[in-house]
Amino acid sequence: MEELASDQNIRYINFAHTIDEKQANFLMQNCSESFFMDKSHILYLIISSTGGSVDHGITLYNFFRALPCIVYTHNIGTIDSVANIVFLAGDIRYAAPSARFFIHGVFWAPPGNQFFPLAQVNEYYSRLEYDAGRIRNILRERTLLTDERISELYLSGESLSPESAKEVGIVSEIADLMIQEGCALFTSNPA
Repeated sequence: MEELASDQNIRYINFAHTIDEKQANFLMQNCSESFFMDKSHILYLIISSTGGSVDHGITLYNFFRALPCIVYTHNIGTIDSVANIVFLAGDIRYAAPSARFFIHGVFWAPPGNQFFPLAQVNEYYSRLEYDAGRIRNILRERTLLTDERISELYLSGESLSPESAKEVGIVSEIADLMIQEGCALFTSNPA
């Protein structure tokens, strides 16, 4: 694992949640405060997430890619579903040896016993198709996954070991998490 320079201002943020509007807003607020108040040079996102909202996951991805610093992401448990997209925002990406990644296609879970007119079903279908395309584009840009392999993952879903994730460019390196002494550590936990 690459040794981080001790003279750089590193901000560690621990995120172990599903991805939804509340969590995304809280995480972005705290990262913003870090950079405008602490003048951090490095954001080190320690993450374990079962996924959640595609919209909020892509928002986080775009937010982290826009930060004026180096972004590290470190999977310390599980990265499922759209959490893969958040993880891929890292310029440098690590996975703990016991971590895993799960990639699958997008889906819609309509509320029970509700009826929808065809126009609304078509609207949801269009949205799902577009979301699948957005995720595919990020996977293609940030990994070595081919369109064929992404399609396979969309159809069947698959858990990847850190070694398998490294082979396809999801992970830069497999390493245990090491938090440098004296650095700021924040846990994202909105009440």
